[in-house]
Order: sequence, then C-alpha cells, then structure tokens
Amino acid sequence: MICRNFRSIRIQFQLSRKLSMEQPTNVFTENFHLIQNRVKELSENRKPVQLVAVSKTKPVESILSIYNEGHRHFGENYVLELTEKSPKLPSDLRWHFIGHLQSNKLKQILTLKNLWIIESVDSLSLAKKISKECEKLGRTINILIQVNTSNEPQKSGVSMDDIVPIFKSIYTNENNEFKNIELKGLMTIGKLEGDPREDFENLIDCRKKVANVVNIDESSLDLSMGMSGDYEQAITMGSTNVRVGSLIFGARVNK
Repeated sequence: MICRNFRSIRIQFQLSRKLSMEQPTNVFTENFHLIQNRVKELSENRKPVQLVAVSKTKPVESILSIYNEGHRHFGENYVLELTEKSPKLPSDLRWHFIGHLQSNKLKQILTLKNLWIIESVDSLSLAKKISKECEKLGRTINILIQVNTSNEPQKSGVSMDDIVPIFKSIYTNENNEFKNIELKGLMTIGKLEGDPREDFENLIDCRKKVANVVNIDESSLDLSMGMSGDYEQAITMGSTNVRVGSLIFGARVNK
C-alpha cells in the first residue's frame, strides 16, 4: 500500500509540473501514457478499465495527438462542441457524451455515426426519446444511466430511489419503447469536495440492486465513475470506465 501511494504521488507530481507549463502536443502524449499506464497498473487482475480522454474545450489538434498514440475513446460535455469537432477527426474515434443532454439536441448528436455511448441519460423520458430518434435514423446507441449518488440538487441524474424501476423498464423493454438503445450500466459523478468513496459505494450498491431485479450478473454491467481527481480510488473500488481530462490535457478553457 505504501509503494502504491508513493507511485500515485509521484505521478501526480510529474503531471502537475507539466501542466504548470505551456503545453506543446508532446506533453499531452506524455501525460496520456502516464495515466494509461497507471490505469493498467491499478486494474491488473480486474475487469479491464476503459480510459476516456475527456477533451472538452480542447482543440482538434490536441485530440489528434492522443489519437495518434492509438487511443480511440474520447469524451465531450457539449453537443455543439462535439458536433463541430467530430467531422474534423477520424471516423473510427469513439465518442462518449458525458454532459447533460437536452432532448431538443438529440438529432444533432445522434447523427454522428461515431457516437459510441451516451453516459448521461438521466430520465426515462429521455431514454424513450433517444430510442425513438435512433429508430428514425436507423441506428442503435449504447447508454448508461446517470445516478445522482450524492443527492446534490445541482447535479443531473436519476435518484437512487428511482434507479431500480427506471433500469428495469429500459432493460426489459416490455412496451418496446427502448428497442434502439443498449443499456450498458450506470454512471455517477463523485462529490467535487470531500471523499468520493461514498458516491462510488452508492453506485456499486445501485448496480447490485438493478442486476438482482433483472436477474443478471452484476459484473456484466459497466460502472463509469472516477475523473481526474479520483480515478485511482474509483478503479480500486471497481470502476470499469474512468473519465480523465485535466490530467491529460490540462485545465479546461473557460468558454
């Protein structure tokens, strides 16, 4: 444990030095490989963990620098930014949409053929609209249900009290309203301040409950939890998908 903590502190120090200076493209790639190696180290002997490089507010050139290292999974928070960037980048890039999604912007985002997953589905009505729009477009889309595990009013997400019936409705698709979506698991955003472990424990508990109600192995469902400040804790607690932005690309640019 002491060695592992020392390793974590050393990586954070290396990254903080790089991120405090002007960042040429090669710094992004160095940062990426540090994080990628740390994710592999922490997930050894566990289910593989998908690293999502969150590129919000970052230019196409920065994304390409990581893409050229063989990485394909990138995350964006804003529909407009995603729809502007996507046509300028290779078609095999796999986008994760991780921001709050308004239903009036569904068509914009779902017309992107390399949209891989929407991680931030926060209501049954939104899931229905996504499936309906996908049917019109002749496609399916992967989704995660976002859970507000901290009960913070400023956060989007399904409440922990509602996650079981909402998950069951989408997964079982009894009324054939969700035939064009693939429900892959759950997502949460940990507390911005304080210890995020309670949020991660809550999401793990939610996964156990929804798996029981639809009679599936809980390990078959993904857990997207952990960002730049807490991805290491998230992986050790069982996350299968971490969303890392600032440790790779530096602080976001205010829009």
